[in-house]
Amino acid sequence: MYGKGFEKREALAREDIYFAEVQGKIVGTGSIRGNEICRLFILPEYQAKGYGNRLMDLLEDVVFGKYPSTDPGAYLSSLEKMALLSVERVFPAHHSLDIQPEIIGRMRDAFQGLKESGKLRHGSGTFDYGDWAVWL
Repeated sequence: MYGKGFEKREALAREDIYFAEVQGKIVGTGSIRGNEICRLFILPEYQAKGYGNRLMDLLEDVVFGKYPSTDPGAYLSSLEKMALLSVERVFPAHHSLDIQPEIIGRMRDAFQGLKESGKLRHGSGTFDYGDWAVWL
């Protein structure tokens, strides 16, 4: 039987750990196991200053670089179905909570355009649509 400290060390041994550093001081950490972001901590006195957002961006870039998040064709299919619904509010994963429901139709149209041009596949690039972008 092992104590909690051992279990924590074992869990951390299976994760890649990243640090947020400010003037030589580690102010936060984040970790990844496989394709999952497991932990993100920022010291209280450094919170609400953008360090957590930047560390999360780094963690996501690492994960998305190794593991494409979604089949773009399946995502287009989901957008087509969602566009038929009466959506009142969109809850994004992070960054901004002021996402208007009309974006679903604009995203559907953009993905349909990518499909028509043969670019709806991983590795085809980054496509900027003004207030949103997609990295395939």
